Amino acid sequence: MHYDCIIIGAGMSGLSAGIRLAHYGKKVCIFERHVFPGGLNSYYPRRGHFMDVGLHAMTNYVPDGKDHKAPLNLLLRQLRLRREELALCPQSFSLIRFPQRELRITNDWKDLMGQVRQFFPEDHDGLTRFVEWLTKEDVYHGIWPPSNAAECLAEYVSNPLLRDMLLFPVMVYGCPQAEQMDFQMFCILFKSIFLEGLARPKHGIKPLLDTLVEKFRANGGELALGRGVRRLHGEGNRLVAVELDNGETHTAESFVSCLGIPETMALCDDRVGDDWTHWPTGSMGFMETIFQMTCPPCELGLEACVTFCSLKETFRYQLPADGEMEAYVLCVPDNYVGCGDGPAARQVRIAQLTRPAYWLDMEELSYRRAKEEMAQRSALLLDSQYPGFMEHVDAHETFTPKTIRRYTGKVNGVIYGSVRKSRTGETPWENAFVSGTDQGLVGIMGALISGAAASNRLLTSI
Repeated sequence: MHYDCIIIGAGMSGLSAGIRLAHYGKKVCIFERHVFPGGLNSYYPRRGHFMDVGLHAMTNYVPDGKDHKAPLNLLLRQLRLRREELALCPQSFSLIRFPQRELRITNDWKDLMGQVRQFFPEDHDGLTRFVEWLTKEDVYHGIWPPSNAAECLAEYVSNPLLRDMLLFPVMVYGCPQAEQMDFQMFCILFKSIFLEGLARPKHGIKPLLDTLVEKFRANGGELALGRGVRRLHGEGNRLVAVELDNGETHTAESFVSCLGIPETMALCDDRVGDDWTHWPTGSMGFMETIFQMTCPPCELGLEACVTFCSLKETFRYQLPADGEMEAYVLCVPDNYVGCGDGPAARQVRIAQLTRPAYWLDMEELSYRRAKEEMAQRSALLLDSQYPGFMEHVDAHETFTPKTIRRYTGKVNGVIYGSVRKSRTGETPWENAFVSGTDQGLVGIMGALISGAAASNRLLTSI
């Protein structure tokens, strides 16, 4: 078959790009190796229910009727989606918790600023200046000179504890490298988390993916699940075809890859230049355990939607020693407004940084034992902070970088892609783009925005 566009990967960015292109009458096919769509934000069946993969929150939430130019509202128009089709439930509140201080965040930035005035009065005016500057900046377009987010933030915020508390949620929700974060990426995520807000699809990720798939197919798009791409074939400075795992070959005028740059380059049938074949990979791995509880988590004192908890007085975004935990992110889907009766009811998700090599190099029996040990350590930690937690655990599931690599093909099993980003989505080929994490946009909303942006570029050239 010959297509106007072939999209590699049915993640959020791939589906978004496909919807946009198909809406304009382009002949589009999305090839996906897995049997379910979604990529890093997918689902799987377990005990008669569908379990969400990766979903803690959708960022960039704004209420209906507010801020016509907000990314969420722009995306709804781009994809011809109605707000009610997403069924978003806003957060009630979340917490940033350090041993010496706790800050409460909501979808109203003024709530956090009130606490900054109370606990960090010397930095209230500086943080206000930063937010005023940020609200005027177009963080999504243009390529800013490389700069360190912590150093830039220090120009506005003098207290190191407040800086750590602001950096923590942003870095764990999108930074691919240890210790430092690019300032432009920090601004994108800071705006999406703090100035806009968090929400969660009421019924989990599957209905949202079903809506996107239905929209894509209704416009004539083809979705080929269980049909992975094993090779890319180029001629000169253009891609011309994909070769599937089953040996089929399909050609197209243009291509979008949602795999990531190193993963895409690994599929090439010839050299594309050292600058691309030696693209730096990310190093920050995460593991997560989902606990299914026998009672509503709020009865045990877990009342926040998300808790960003540092166990040490200073936050270091670095890979811990094997088996150690210095910080974690806790998500309780029940606590989003209106989510109490959803499929993730009575779940508690705890995610932490981990060293990918520790898991990837482990043989299977040792791997299973290590997963169980880490799950038990997480349960013990939560039981020490929320007495009675362990006696109410009914079942649990644990994911590691090895899980991510197995089901998504991500190098090192990392979820935030490469250290270096292609902000424009450009690749070595003039008719191919990357979308998603390696374009510098992470999370569900970031991926959807990235896919729409890639399709808009292609619409001018197909």
